[in-house]
Amino acid sequence: MPLSTSSSTCRIDWRPSRWLAAALVALGVMAALSLCLSALPLAAKLAGSTLALAEGLRLARGHLAQPPLALDWLGGDEPAYLTGRDGVCRLDGVTVLLRGPLATLAGTDPQGRLRRLGWWPDTLAADGRRQLRLAASVSCRSAKPLRKQAA
Repeated sequence: MPLSTSSSTCRIDWRPSRWLAAALVALGVMAALSLCLSALPLAAKLAGSTLALAEGLRLARGHLAQPPLALDWLGGDEPAYLTGRDGVCRLDGVTVLLRGPLATLAGTDPQGRLRRLGWWPDTLAADGRRQLRLAASVSCRSAKPLRKQAA
């Protein structure tokens, strides 16, 4: 068995996280409860609570409705490519942020918009986080070029 593969491309699938959707609903419920327990007038409590709960549900539903994507990235300064049902999108200036079991990748698409992908523990296992960490640490350009060998 070879120690390395022929391709060092980081390939990771992204899908909406059920944990994030549950957290968004929980935040909506807690916001509604906090408004109910506040000293606001009854009409403001009911309107605000309803709005907070509806917004939490809307955000969770919108997150779960996002299509799955596939990330292909050589790492370092190279562009990343997101493949989904809408085709392939190139991301430049890719950065990765790892905070414990959470991972975030951000980059700029050709229209100049910032695109972010976030992985929660239910959507990215430890080996996927390791792939992202290794790809982010790759330097595509060496600070010291190799010396030419005398013939």
